[in-house]
Amino acid sequence: MIKHKIKLLLCLILVVLLLNVGAYAFTLQTLSELGSLEDWEPEKGYVSLDGDWEFFWNDFLSYEELQAVASKKTITVPASWSEYKTGELKLDSEGHATYRLRLKTGLEDGTYLGLYIKNLSSAYKVFINDMAVASLGVVSPNPEEVFVKSYPQAVFFAIPAAEFDIIIHTSSHKTFKSGLTSSLFLGSVDDIEALHNNSLLKYSILYGLLFIVMVFSIMMAIMCRDIKYFAFLSVLSVSIFVAVDLSSINLISKYLAALDISQAKVLLYSSINCCLILVTAYCYFQFKSGFYKTVLKLTLIMSILWQLSIVFMPIKLFEAAIFSIGKINLFSLYALTISLLNLAGIIKGARENFIGGMEQLLCASIFSISALIDYSYYRGNLSVLPFPVLHYSLMIILVVQMVIQAKQVRGLIEQQRSEELKFMQAQVKPHLLYDVIDTYISISKQDIEKARTILEAFADYLRKTFDIKQSYRYYSLREAISLLQSYINIEQIRLKNSLEVNFELPENLDVAIPTYMLQPIVENAIVHGLSKKGKGGRLDIIIERCGPYLYFTVKDNGAGMTPEEISKAIDPNRNNSLSNISKRLSSLNRKFLSIVSSPNIGTEVSWRVRVKELKN
Repeated sequence: MIKHKIKLLLCLILVVLLLNVGAYAFTLQTLSELGSLEDWEPEKGYVSLDGDWEFFWNDFLSYEELQAVASKKTITVPASWSEYKTGELKLDSEGHATYRLRLKTGLEDGTYLGLYIKNLSSAYKVFINDMAVASLGVVSPNPEEVFVKSYPQAVFFAIPAAEFDIIIHTSSHKTFKSGLTSSLFLGSVDDIEALHNNSLLKYSILYGLLFIVMVFSIMMAIMCRDIKYFAFLSVLSVSIFVAVDLSSINLISKYLAALDISQAKVLLYSSINCCLILVTAYCYFQFKSGFYKTVLKLTLIMSILWQLSIVFMPIKLFEAAIFSIGKINLFSLYALTISLLNLAGIIKGARENFIGGMEQLLCASIFSISALIDYSYYRGNLSVLPFPVLHYSLMIILVVQMVIQAKQVRGLIEQQRSEELKFMQAQVKPHLLYDVIDTYISISKQDIEKARTILEAFADYLRKTFDIKQSYRYYSLREAISLLQSYINIEQIRLKNSLEVNFELPENLDVAIPTYMLQPIVENAIVHGLSKKGKGGRLDIIIERCGPYLYFTVKDNGAGMTPEEISKAIDPNRNNSLSNISKRLSSLNRKFLSIVSSPNIGTEVSWRVRVKELKN
């Protein structure tokens, strides 16, 4: 079984990688020189516009004004303009600028092209020569008027000539990184539209999985209040959604018109911080080791300090602080520290809890490797793969978590059923033992042979009980009938052969049925129905096979019950045989016991169970 699961997981990973390669590898063309597109054929793939662009600081220049500019400064895109220098002065993150890229193509005038603009940390307006084709946010030289939104978009336009300019006006004043901070892609209308749609699709699949996990976790948290980590998993799903969305396609920013980039970044850092504490709490409540308790306390203290900084510091100052030591991101370093502590806790927990622990260790390993791959991808010169894989890894991890939680719920249900069955066994055996002892004492002085007979019948019953090798959940109908007949033999001796029993059974008795359902109901009929009459009576035990179900009926002509007594007997809050059996039936096939009874006439109890064919 474990080998099959590993093979299935490897196949899933392979499919994800193949789909990802298909989405990235074959569509991107490389340029020998940015701006020179004479040999570029749009139908063969889009191109990245990364490279040197003309840059004009604190000025918005039109197409006509740019034609007259003699002195030109070039900068590398993508990058934040806070990394640039004008002479000896480093540019501030607050300001506005014009970018220009002159493209020379071999295309005809009027050819339609598409431009894919990923998340930028500035408000921007895009021109093709003097024609505005796209904008996002409010672009202005006045900081008070600037309003920055950030989400990817695809724009389409007809080129005015074979040689044309892409001009972008940008402005920002609230974030540490500003300007053209992400790559731009140029291609045919179909390619750019497909690039945009594929980006939406891959994240939509992840969001769908997160929604399923969230709903599943909420339902399990309500149903299984003893399992505390379900609540953490549901909130974690929401936090992952916010963190992934605000760092990728930004649906939140797109559909919340009043949310600017500074507020979105506060939400982004807060959601990542929340993810770290929730992952730690989630794992702690699964392993509950002393080491993990220490990790949880440490994570809680650090996350509170970070959250206070995120909320009360202006986002520009916060980002300046976390990037203050060279290229080291202190917030990423904090996240890495918590991740390593969790990994150590999972490794330690996996040694004590092999099944769940190994699966969690697998998830942690997949996440760590994919995070390193993505880090190398975004660093560019260290790229291991030509595409990011973290979001795909999250999909795999979510599926594995669903499997883990389903196993946990199944284990809990199995444990509860096992405890119920043990309770029912504990009820059946003492009652029978007391009846046998009382009967033996009452007749041993008068009839030694009959006393010996009842002990032999009881010994036969115990032997058959101990011979049943099945689990607590199921045994064969043949074993159930044999055990029941041994019990009835004891009761017939006890009731001085005044008990008449009639069996109507199906031809095939070699099918599995739930344990301890038939005998407790028969015992109930004899002890509480027929014995109260004082002179025995008739008991009919009818079992019929119809399709995939067995239909059981136990009918007696005993004392009977009133409607109030029936309600008390099957009250789920009471711990008696009928209520326990009714609850078990509900969990097995959503059917309850049917009880029809009249005082002094008798009682008929019926139910059905789905047949389970016995395995050799």
